[in-house]
Amino acid sequence: MSLPRTWKEQEDYEKSIILEKFWDQRIVHPQNDLQKENSINAIKNQFLLALPPPAMKHQEWREKVNKAWADKSAFASKEAFFEFFKHISSVKAVACAEGLMEFPKLIEEPARITEDERKAFQQYTKDKKLTVSAAFGSVKTQILSGCSTDYKTTDIFTTQSITKVFTGVLAIKLLQEKILTEEDLDKPPIKLKQSAKDLLRNHDKIEARLGETTLHQAMTHHAGLGVGGAGFGDYYSNYIDAIEKARATGQPIPEVKSAEDFLQFIPNETSSFGKEHWKYSNSGIVLSALSLEHLYNEHRINHPEKKLEVLDFDGMLKKYVTDPAEMQYFTPSSHGLAVKFNPEDLNAEHMRGSPGGGYFSTVNDLQKFAGWLYKQCQDPAFVKLIEKYGQEFCPFPQSKTIEHTGDGPSNSGFFSFNWETGNVVIVLNDQRAIAASEVGREAKNHFLTQKSPAKEKELPNELKASSGSTPNTKPRVRTTSASDVRSGQQHSFFKRSQSEPDLHHLTKHITKPKP
Repeated sequence: MSLPRTWKEQEDYEKSIILEKFWDQRIVHPQNDLQKENSINAIKNQFLLALPPPAMKHQEWREKVNKAWADKSAFASKEAFFEFFKHISSVKAVACAEGLMEFPKLIEEPARITEDERKAFQQYTKDKKLTVSAAFGSVKTQILSGCSTDYKTTDIFTTQSITKVFTGVLAIKLLQEKILTEEDLDKPPIKLKQSAKDLLRNHDKIEARLGETTLHQAMTHHAGLGVGGAGFGDYYSNYIDAIEKARATGQPIPEVKSAEDFLQFIPNETSSFGKEHWKYSNSGIVLSALSLEHLYNEHRINHPEKKLEVLDFDGMLKKYVTDPAEMQYFTPSSHGLAVKFNPEDLNAEHMRGSPGGGYFSTVNDLQKFAGWLYKQCQDPAFVKLIEKYGQEFCPFPQSKTIEHTGDGPSNSGFFSFNWETGNVVIVLNDQRAIAASEVGREAKNHFLTQKSPAKEKELPNELKASSGSTPNTKPRVRTTSASDVRSGQQHSFFKRSQSEPDLHHLTKHITKPKP
């Protein structure tokens, strides 16, 4: 078979190979029954449930998938199994998570993307029928726009879980400014101001867990806080449900004016916590942000000589991160803004961003954030703090990459930045979950991975050519320094060696380093 010529042709080819291998090695001939059970449940929970076919509602799709898994009809034949993936264009996240595909090796110099490569990217998004605002290149050299027709890098989108990078970086800046101490992060309890405690007085499980876990664990999904909820998980699903119910009954939309107001949606649920236990928790990030707010203001009171002003979480973010980065838009509210919403999602315009996800920004502003991060990372002390406390957005520091995706029912984002080369890929989408991470990873593979000059006329059957191969290239080399990491939805994929990069955001954290 000839090597596919376009990005989309290559993606389609790889999809068929990946699904064949998954069927053969994880369903028909697994190593053991546990591997089979883990694999098929992970692919359901992390992949299929988030991606309904066009014109099918999320709830309808979830019911169909759950039923097919329960009665095992999904695995009655290869054809039946493949049918569930018919509407899904890319399944590379599954392949990498399952070890069925090799990780490419990142280039070690600033990217220099040609105009032809930029056009190939735009053709790819067009072939996938996706509308995106996108930019890629290096903050050290040049960054190119890859926007769809009628889209600009100044268009405003929700960033979803990319917001978590900002929350984590804020904590690191507060450490750098000596407003927080490492003891604040490393020792229990997680401290909150009285008003937040009052809102949690009926959450006995949450209250107990706050007393025995650390802020660092909550920041990195190791605290098991508020992890209940269906759909997109914990408080986020409850928040969406509350908005949907209010719209359906003609009641006022739930009022949310600050991070603290999200506490009403956090389920009184906990799971195992500590080094050995990872469970993605939007609720934990919200509680972390409220703790940062309390610790800042406690420090302000204890050190009047510093003349610090009273600030809430948003004020702290503005002072220590977004203003220094000269960002115009990074705001929790869409009020008064011309935001790119999916018109089919009637809840989207009513939603406010939290420290766990959903702030509104632009590709242009996220590019400025990347440039500011590059300057911060020239300070070895800042990098050391990322290595020690930044596992949420940089679980593999050897990759020198800060990366996150964000996914909601009708929108998605992808942010990847390497602090050594300055290389960056940013994608925002207003159509569906995971679209931006599909596109963002494909851009990374084509633009930011090493290529061999040797020619290759055919793609080998066992996917020896990596996900980023293009005509006249050899397969890419697997490396432990490549980063395709982190953040997204609820559950974890399987455990992998911590020396290996994991695929984030489609599948979100396969395994997280232990804080």
